[in-house]
Amino acid sequence: MLRLKRKNITFLYHHRACNTTNEPLLISHLNELKEIYEHRGNRVNICVFTQRIIPSNQERKVEKHIDSEIKYYTFYTYEKWEGANQDVFWARCDDDLIQKMIDDIKSSHR
Repeated sequence: MLRLKRKNITFLYHHRACNTTNEPLLISHLNELKEIYEHRGNRVNICVFTQRIIPSNQERKVEKHIDSEIKYYTFYTYEKWEGANQDVFWARCDDDLIQKMIDDIKSSHR
């Protein structure tokens, strides 16, 4: 971690949303993490991504909102990223949506 001092850092955090998710508390904790690294001289970008399960593939999309400088991406997907099917477990079935998020993150650093 010492090698990261005074470097640009991007954290990607996969949050498994549930009925008890407290998004303001999550954002607060991530801001605390951001402040720790910024205090060490780092430039920090935090990106959270989560899933919402939808009833049909026609509704697939990714949305972004920003809360306290934290980028929060919501993937609307047909299948939950879990189980024995490795394409689903590793979210390869949604690579196109993930690529949109990655492209957005990269474009904000130019």
